[in-house]
Amino acid sequence: EGVEGKDRAEEDRELGAGKLNRERVARLDSIGFVWEAKDTKTRPWEEYLEMLAEFKNEHGHADVPRKYMVGEVKFGEWCHMQRNAFRQSARSSVYAAYREGGERYTKLNAIGFK
Repeated sequence: EGVEGKDRAEEDRELGAGKLNRERVARLDSIGFVWEAKDTKTRPWEEYLEMLAEFKNEHGHADVPRKYMVGEVKFGEWCHMQRNAFRQSARSSVYAAYREGGERYTKLNAIGFK
């Protein structure tokens, strides 16, 4: 259950629809709300990061095309979402890990991801 009796899926829908205001986001952050859904069908973020490092080793760059697939994994789409998170990080605390100095920013930047 989330804040005020809302479940995780409802919180996610409101966040995705831009319905959560800054105060609500701050309240959720203060109680340790996890912003990434834990779905058994999705891979852990760190696993995608490893795929990015492998891509760079193989291709000499980390500029993954949006439609790039690794088997049945839409890896290029994941990369596109990371770029969007970078852009959103200046406007939303939800993406704080993607701000300069943030954990994900630092890890992606170390690989040369832009």
